[in-house]
Parts: sequence; C-alpha cells; structure tokens
Amino acid sequence: MLRKRSAGEKVGFKQRILPAVRNEVAAQIKQMMHLNDEVEARMGEPVFNDADLQMAGYAAALKVLTAYTKIGETDVTTFALRPRVKGETTVVDEIVQQASEAANGLLVPEGVALDTWQAIDGIQRFYLRMLDMESAGASKLDNYQNFAKAFRVDDYTKVMASMTANGSRLKQVNEFGSRELTDSTEIGPTWLGHLIIAIQQLLTDVEPQSVVKTLMEDLPDYLEVRPKLIDLVRFLENKSRNEAVRSAAEVLVSRMQTQRLDS
Repeated sequence: MLRKRSAGEKVGFKQRILPAVRNEVAAQIKQMMHLNDEVEARMGEPVFNDADLQMAGYAAALKVLTAYTKIGETDVTTFALRPRVKGETTVVDEIVQQASEAANGLLVPEGVALDTWQAIDGIQRFYLRMLDMESAGASKLDNYQNFAKAFRVDDYTKVMASMTANGSRLKQVNEFGSRELTDSTEIGPTWLGHLIIAIQQLLTDVEPQSVVKTLMEDLPDYLEVRPKLIDLVRFLENKSRNEAVRSAAEVLVSRMQTQRLDS
C-alpha cells in the first residue's frame, strides 16, 4: 500500500502505534459491517464476506503504519525496500498480526455470544468461524489457510475432512475419530473437543444423564462455564448438516439447561 505522507518526519513507537492500529481496525470493521447490514436489508445479501473483513484489518493496519517515516529506530522506506529474511519476525509483522487478531475478535459468528467468543482459543474460533462460512457456501481452501494463520492454529488440517482447492470442508461432529479428540491433539482438550465427544456419545445411545456427568467430571469449572458450553452446542446444532447430530445436540442442550445444579 502506497500513500503520500505529510512533509517532515513522523516517528512512532510500537507501544503507541498498537492502540492506534486497533482503533483503526475497529472503526474499519464497524463501518463495513454497518454497510453489510444496510445492503442485506435491501438486497438480501451482504456486500462483504468474512475474508473481505479480515483483509480490511490488514489494510487498516497499513493505513496507520504508512503514515510514519520511522518506527522506533527503523526507517520505514529502507525497511520496505530491503529483502525479506526467511523466518524473521519484524515489528511490522507484530503490528499487522495484532491488527488481524483485533479484526478476528470483532468477527463473531452469528449465533455465538460475544463473551463465549472471547473465552475460547484459536482452534475453537477457527472451527466455529469456518463452520459458519461453510453454512453460507464457502469452500475455498485459501479461506481455511488464511483464517488458520490469523487464529494461530498449529495444524488446521487435523480438523479438515477435505482440502481440495474449491471443495474444502471441516470434519463434522460425527466424523471425528476418537484419536483426534484426545488431550494430545489441539482441539481435544478444549470445550469444543469435550462437547463433540459428548454429542458422539449421545449418537451411540449413551444416556444423557451419563454424558453430562462425564462433562462435569472432565471440566472442573463446568458449572461456571455452562452457559458458554450451551452456547457452543446450540451453534453446532444450528450449523450441522447431519440430522442425527442436530438431534443429539438438541438433547444435550436440553439436558444441560434442566439439570439440577447440585447434581
């Protein structure tokens, strides 16, 4: 991105630039989402998809960065012209990554509460975000790669059922193998991993009471986080393409909602 700077030097430091970048990202995303809402109300479809909004985060960061002639002791022009060093993480990389994280923090999938979204980690955000995009017809591998990087997922391929260029998709709840949900995997120890196992147990006719009891034993803070767990199961129920999974998720939500708190 090129822009004409004002005359004279403008020196910035990472500690001061980062808040400015986050504010610019938030303003950019808010503006685009407002436009999406207006156009969707009139035309039935939004203007921007999730990938567009994510890229807007990078653009907003660069809009701030390119206003400076120096970042700390680094001359921006010299920095921009020098060859990239493989494996090197620069101050610009750090700032742009922060911008990406700020953007993704605002892109809460429809149907997930904000406090739930803020409480979960990268692999869970990745799975929910891509499940939401798949429900809208997205299937390009580039989307999965970009969001995996943005959410800092170690190995997104472990939750993928297909990785063809234009026919990629996540594994559905019923497609995960038991080895893929152990504590040694990225998704296994998470809330989402435990909930996928719970739904799979219901699919094999394990009693709902026993399934919830196992959840309570495996998650020491179960009672505290139960509303967020219910939120996640509802999302899986709404987004699943498998009727049996939807039914099992509905049973799990009902049981978690009505259980005795002192059980």
